[in-house]
Amino acid sequence: MRRCASQPPLGVLLGEDAGWRTPFAVLAGLALAVTGVLAAVLPRQEAPATSVRDEVAAVLGRRVLVVIATTAFGLAATSTVFTYLAPALTEITGFGATAVSTLLLVHGVGSLAGGLVAGRLADRSLGATVRGTFAGLAVVLAIFPFAVPRGWSAVPAVLVLGMLTSATTPVLQSLVLRHAGRAPTLAVSVNVCAFNIGIAAGSALGGGLVAVDGGLRWLGLVGAALSLGALVISYAAVPRSHDSLTSVPA
Repeated sequence: MRRCASQPPLGVLLGEDAGWRTPFAVLAGLALAVTGVLAAVLPRQEAPATSVRDEVAAVLGRRVLVVIATTAFGLAATSTVFTYLAPALTEITGFGATAVSTLLLVHGVGSLAGGLVAGRLADRSLGATVRGTFAGLAVVLAIFPFAVPRGWSAVPAVLVLGMLTSATTPVLQSLVLRHAGRAPTLAVSVNVCAFNIGIAAGSALGGGLVAVDGGLRWLGLVGAALSLGALVISYAAVPRSHDSLTSVPA
């Protein structure tokens, strides 16, 4: 039975030693603790006065809908590979369980770095950052089937995949905030739904390919095609003439 990479590496290790329920209990406790910290340290601001009609109109705006479609395609691209990353590293690369958990941690380190860097770049040029992220993802995912059979190339591929996967989150949310104007609450929530729809769709698509003999290795090519789709759609969200748009007003 193949194990998906849906849990973080520390969660995988903890689940193997203490049972599958333990990681969820730990994450719930951490979420409560972080919520308390955020409530204590974040500045209090008045929420803008918007009506339900304004929120719905913002979601139905053409640019917002385009961003939502970009999100769904982009997350489908990454989850097609990431969902089955653990079995790919064990069955194709030949790594053991401990090495796979370590590589998932490498993926997490890359995710942290990618999110931080993408946020900074989006402040300078949102359109260029969006396109650069999805173009980079398409390249890495296309290379992935040829990198994963060898350990020396699989490690940097996993790291870069983590960086670019995480980079999608701040740039796409920044796009939604930019286009939703003064009624962003519902638009941001719907975009988060698009994240989850993309993850589910990519996982299902990858599962269908994994069921084919030898399909596990070639998931990256499907992900690359989806990433190119997100890249094409993103041009409608931020035309090249608007590359200088920042994520939030200064």
